[in-house]
Amino acid sequence: MKSEEHRTVIGKLAQGALDSKTLPETIDIWDLEKEYGELRNRSLNCQPEKMAEWGSCIVKRGNKLNFLHKVIGWADGVDPACPVDHPEHCGAYVGFAHTHLPADLGPYPGFSAMDFGASISDGDNLSLVCNGKMVFGLVRTADCTQKRRAVPSKEIEAWEWLFAKQFELIFRKKTFRSTTWDRAMLSIALLDVNILLCQKLGFALYEGYWAQPLCLVFRPVKGENMPDKTEPGSKHSKKDIEMNSNNGPRVRDDSKFRSLVSKAQRWMKDHGANEDPIEWKEIVRLKKENSQWKTGASSGSSDRKSVVKKLAGRIRLVTNHMGQLIEDHLSPLSFELEPAPVVSPALGDEGRPEPQRKKWILDDREFGCRIELIISWNKTDEVVIACEMHWDSDVSSRAVPARLRYEFYDLEKSRTMGTGPLSDLDEIKKYPLKAGSWLLRIRSAEDENPKTWEVPLSIEAGGENDVWTFHE
Repeated sequence: MKSEEHRTVIGKLAQGALDSKTLPETIDIWDLEKEYGELRNRSLNCQPEKMAEWGSCIVKRGNKLNFLHKVIGWADGVDPACPVDHPEHCGAYVGFAHTHLPADLGPYPGFSAMDFGASISDGDNLSLVCNGKMVFGLVRTADCTQKRRAVPSKEIEAWEWLFAKQFELIFRKKTFRSTTWDRAMLSIALLDVNILLCQKLGFALYEGYWAQPLCLVFRPVKGENMPDKTEPGSKHSKKDIEMNSNNGPRVRDDSKFRSLVSKAQRWMKDHGANEDPIEWKEIVRLKKENSQWKTGASSGSSDRKSVVKKLAGRIRLVTNHMGQLIEDHLSPLSFELEPAPVVSPALGDEGRPEPQRKKWILDDREFGCRIELIISWNKTDEVVIACEMHWDSDVSSRAVPARLRYEFYDLEKSRTMGTGPLSDLDEIKKYPLKAGSWLLRIRSAEDENPKTWEVPLSIEAGGENDVWTFHE
């Protein structure tokens, strides 16, 4: 029997009333196990030529989640059998669940761009997808997730490009060694884009093995979702309105997405990544670990009094002359920001991309604060850095340092290269950082109970031929 706490969580989830700060670390959606199992079996346990995606609306009946209006799709997608406001939903529509068939060389994790678009256009409070072994969930939060709105086809295309863009790191490699991270590159790319779109749209992301509670992968931060090119209330084409109106659902068409995954799988196999890749769940665990703070001794400092918090992972970036910033392996997850309003003259040629900007939100729950770090491309071998520290509203004013200072420590030369008040490290002034191995320190200036946060940074300059584009 489910606990009272579980029923409360499911009740709030079904209404889209869960708050981002109080999201549970796990959710149990397995009232759906029998019905979802039937869809999974129909999708995967049949002759290859008969395999197809299956889907169903999710509704709440009493204290339980149920399926209603199950429907068969095709190999690359499924079209819900009814509109969101169908009378049989009785106003209790929760969301949509469906299956994904394997790509050419096996199953792949997460949601496609069309899945995200459908979840917004249908106003889903819970979206589920199963690839056979694992289940992934998008959960609406009351304070972060975008309202139900029409999603234009151009916006979907932009999201599809995000997937292709992340795969650049795969396609620019000439060979794949049989190392854990080389074999995990496809899964890492899919994870990063799923979280990027969750951040953009304000969804929480959950994942887990079949019939086990789903674990929280990404918690959206209020105010951090990226601005949309098409805002609610703006003009849409007749086609967009028809696709997203209350009179009809959005099709979950994964053909482009599945084709791209298949290409990446074949590319990796042809270039040496022949072993089974690391589990997505393990990648999630390591990404989370690398985004956490650990207490330890300060690197290259004689300060023994300060409580030192060190970021477990290193932020690794490769730059090139085209304004691109590519993250390597398991760097703590970043959010891509809109390009800076002022574009470097070096990138003024038509057809060249605007310089990339990335943002990291590094939460320190022990001290009730977060460091927000923005790194922007500046030159082929240089980035500029802005940094702010924010404190939770429930942290006592006496616990908030009155003065904070930053310091950039060169790990290769074993010396401090720049220092000053943290307030000077804003988006206007910023700090230029050459390629190298660095440590960003943020120190409180109090004599009693001083604190230091350390963020390892690695900046590598790519060659002139390192232009990372996706080619069909």
